[in-house]
Amino acid sequence: MGSNPVTEDANRSRFARDRILDPVNLILLPNLVAVVIARRHNVIARAPLWAICGTLVLAHVSSTVFAARFPPGTPRAKPKLFLALTIGLGGAFFYVTGWGAVLAVSFVAGAVVVIQTDGSRYKVAAIVTALMTILAGEIAVALGIVHSKISEPTGHGLAVVEAAVTAFVIALVARGQRDKEHAEARERESEERFRALVQYASDAILVIGDTGRVMYASPAAGHLFGCDPAELQQFDLTWVDPDHEEAISEVFRRLRTRPGGVEAADVPIRRTDGTSRWVEVRLTNLLDNPAVGGHVCNMRDIGERRVAQQQLLHDAQHDAVTRLPNRRLFLDRLDEVLRTTTPDDVVAALFVDVDHFKQINDRLGHETGDHVLVAVANRLSLVVRPNDLVARYGGDEFTVLLVGLTSVDGAFDIADRITTELSQPWCIDGHELMLSVSVGLAVSHGRGDDAAGLLRRADQAMYDAKRNGRARWETFDAARADVC
Repeated sequence: MGSNPVTEDANRSRFARDRILDPVNLILLPNLVAVVIARRHNVIARAPLWAICGTLVLAHVSSTVFAARFPPGTPRAKPKLFLALTIGLGGAFFYVTGWGAVLAVSFVAGAVVVIQTDGSRYKVAAIVTALMTILAGEIAVALGIVHSKISEPTGHGLAVVEAAVTAFVIALVARGQRDKEHAEARERESEERFRALVQYASDAILVIGDTGRVMYASPAAGHLFGCDPAELQQFDLTWVDPDHEEAISEVFRRLRTRPGGVEAADVPIRRTDGTSRWVEVRLTNLLDNPAVGGHVCNMRDIGERRVAQQQLLHDAQHDAVTRLPNRRLFLDRLDEVLRTTTPDDVVAALFVDVDHFKQINDRLGHETGDHVLVAVANRLSLVVRPNDLVARYGGDEFTVLLVGLTSVDGAFDIADRITTELSQPWCIDGHELMLSVSVGLAVSHGRGDDAAGLLRRADQAMYDAKRNGRARWETFDAARADVC
């Protein structure tokens, strides 16, 4: 869209008017009065009054108008011309009054304006302009163009000293400004580096005030929550799944009493689309840090990592062929059940072995053998109750944990169903197979048993079933075991 010339002219006129009416500029009037009084009392040279007042007015008005037209410190500024105008015309006024050598150090004022607004790089230009003005003034004195209140050669000697002092002061001002510029540049670089790190960080960063107000939200926070970061204005517990609200509240309560403290937690957050995503939250209490004034919350999406961990855990506890729990998980679960049973509880363990499985493997191959194991695993899972645990113990052996039984008869019924349902014709990989299983049963009443002992008794009962003809189940007989 193009600029409006009328608006630009109005703004420029208003800026010029404000510049001219600036109280600092109004000092011209008392200065003129002071010049008239000084000339009357012979404090300044006996130059024509019009020349003295004219150079003062010209120096003041021209510098004011130039600064209004080309403001220092802006892209429109013309620092070198401003130096030439202010120092040159100011020097003309001082030399007309006869005190140029003494007042030359006041040239620093114009140099300071340029150096502080446009940069220390104009140090040389300021020094050269001041020295050239002093040199021109001293030449004018020597030629009699202007009169000096200080006799020669003292005036020239004083001019040399003033030139050195002026150059030194300008150099000091420039060095201070240069140090300031370097410090500001380092600060800008640090801020830009921090901004770049935050803007492009994959971790979401929030700064949350003590009242819950979100003081800052990085772009990654918007991606994590599925919304514009500007919409994250107030932290509340609706951001967290209900099951974890108390946990995150406790984290904030602990941190509030620990300035500089750090707390971490894994919680599922709720996105704007209604889905949940697991994140690793790291909270740092920087309420007392004036540069921050809140809790810094770093959040990292750990959804994929959590799925991978759960998959690794699942794989470590399950059989790769049948996808049933493996021996390790079964023993852990059996041990846990036996530790928590009461004298009124009935717990049973079954050992299930596929009869003549080696012959199937040898005759039909291991791939068909694996398919037989999968079929047996699926049928076993259907025969038992939903809360019972079926596992592949190893090879062609399966184990079943029966919990929540009211009597031993319930375990007998399940053992009978297993042998009946699994001992019948099967069609696997196009082969008609007559499968059967031998089952051993061991029962525990209350505490006192261990997992290994209970399984050992079930295993012994299973071998009894094999010796007695297979395709049947046997329960552990303590008396016969003692005889054996």
